[in-house]
Amino acid sequence: MSLFNLAVMAQPDSEARRTMQLFYLYNLRHIKAVAEELGISRKTFYERVNKFRQQQAVSSLFELACSLGECKKA
Repeated sequence: MSLFNLAVMAQPDSEARRTMQLFYLYNLRHIKAVAEELGISRKTFYERVNKFRQQQAVSSLFELACSLGECKKA
C-alpha cells in the first residue's frame, strides 16, 4: 500500500489526482455535489478516479518490481 501512496503523491497536480484525493483522502461521499462543484458529471468523476487508480496501481507494481531488481528499461 505504501508504494501505491508513493506513486499517487509523486504524480503532478492534475484534475484526475484531485478527484482521487477528494474521494479517497478526504473521504467525500456526496459525489454528485462534488462533481457539480468541479463542473463535471458524476460519471466523469468516477471515471477519473478509476483511471487514475489503475494507472497508479500499475506504477506501484513497477516500483515494486524495480525494488526487487526485476524491472527492465525499454
